[in-house]
Formats: sequence, structure tokens, C-alpha cells
Amino acid sequence: MFEKRKGGKINILVQMLSMLMVFAIIVAIIFSLPSFRKSGGRIRAESIENTIMKYAVQCYASEGSYPPNLEYLVDNYGLMLDEKNYFYYYKAFASNFMPDISVYSRMRVGRN
Repeated sequence: MFEKRKGGKINILVQMLSMLMVFAIIVAIIFSLPSFRKSGGRIRAESIENTIMKYAVQCYASEGSYPPNLEYLVDNYGLMLDEKNYFYYYKAFASNFMPDISVYSRMRVGRN
């Protein structure tokens, strides 16, 4: 009634290895997600820095001086800042020198 199949142990071994590989892939994906978020946050922060620089250059081109602070760009040029998710550093040395602009993500390790 029941026939013994040849290679039965091999089939079981192949199935177990397949399940182990799927499990390993899932674990690798789960552990890599936080690093993707961190790098994505840094890329986004650099994009925001570049946008702020463009606004500052636009101000310099139209007024002949760089803005004294970020609030000036918000009030006069329509710059929108996401202060909930980012820290902004803006240091204007003189009105004819490009200001030092840095943006940092507020995302903390272990927090979404």
C-alpha cells in the first residue's frame, strides 16, 4: 500500500534547508531596516540643506546680502521648516559670505 520513496531523507533535508534560508533572509531584512532609515534620514537632511542654500543664494541675488537667519527666509521667501523632525543650524558670519548651514535628523536610535 505505501511505497518507500527513494531519496525521502534528501527531500526532507532540502525542505529544511529551504526553510532555514527563508528564515535567514527574513532576519537579515529585519536587522537591515534601521540602517536604511538612518541613511534615508541623512539623505533627506542633506536635501533640506541644499534647499536652504538655494533660498539663501536667491536672497543674495535679489537683495545683495545673505539672510541673517532662517526666520528671514521663512518670513520673506516662503521657506518651510520641519522643526518636529529636524534640527537646523544656521550661522551667518557676514552678509556677503555664504552662511554655514547644517540640518540634523531628530530620529533617535530605536525610535521610528
